[in-house]
Amino acid sequence: MVNSGTNSGSQPIEYRSEGPIVRINRQMLRMAVTPGPSQGSQKSRRWGRLLLSSLLFIACDGPDAAQAQAPASSHTPVITNTSQSAPPETQLGVKDQGIFADLDNRIQIELEVDAEGPKLWGLHDRTRGLLTVYQGDWPLKIYPTEAPGSTSREDLGLSLRPGDYQEIRQHLQAKTIKVLAKGESPAPGDADKDGIADPLDLLIGAHK
Repeated sequence: MVNSGTNSGSQPIEYRSEGPIVRINRQMLRMAVTPGPSQGSQKSRRWGRLLLSSLLFIACDGPDAAQAQAPASSHTPVITNTSQSAPPETQLGVKDQGIFADLDNRIQIELEVDAEGPKLWGLHDRTRGLLTVYQGDWPLKIYPTEAPGSTSREDLGLSLRPGDYQEIRQHLQAKTIKVLAKGESPAPGDADKDGIADPLDLLIGAHK
């Protein structure tokens, strides 16, 4: 299993396995998932996804694969998963159309916020019951809004599980949550049409 860290700019994240170190940076991830207008850029994006998938496969190979370690950065990520009134949720709670769907109920990722980055905002997919939290144009984490145990949160205008609500209440307000139009996909794209933005799809797949 691979735990993915975050960093700023193009600083590489190192994935260690029994073989050589595999280095993946945010720029590579953006190239793999950001749509382009031309046929050439679409072909480049397909090759980028293939390369990234191959690197993740190599990084995950072997039972003794170590956890990913992000190098030191001038931007300090803030992990917001602590709360005295509600414990963090142990499962991400969303259904991923990618590989190893049977592991969906074992996956959880951190909400890591760049303290020096743009403010957070949300994108609510009412059709699928999903809330994606962004910082700037980059998706950080996705939450279910129709999961068992969810209750209505009037300050946000939607329903969330207790742990999810405690995690994001300090970052979002009802006015900073947009509603995804019917037929639209979350930015920067959703190749498998499961409502999960492509960068988060790749991150969830890496954790699996």
